[in-house]
Amino acid sequence: YWSDPAHREQDIEGWMTPGYVARSWDVDVAVVRGALPPGSAGRESLDRIAAGRGVSLPELTARIDAAIAAARAE
Repeated sequence: YWSDPAHREQDIEGWMTPGYVARSWDVDVAVVRGALPPGSAGRESLDRIAAGRGVSLPELTARIDAAIAAARAE
């Protein structure tokens, strides 16, 4: 599955879990989890995490994008 280029660096969507995003973007899952609001469950979809923590999905996606960019810049 992950060797298929169609699954690499996919646009982040609400159905994805933090682990899925980490695999797609080839970063440690801690990078993605570090961008989540405090108290987020790591196995929930991003939609559920955003709704449960009172943030919009675009805001959450922007946080994750920034975390991935920062990790790759190191």
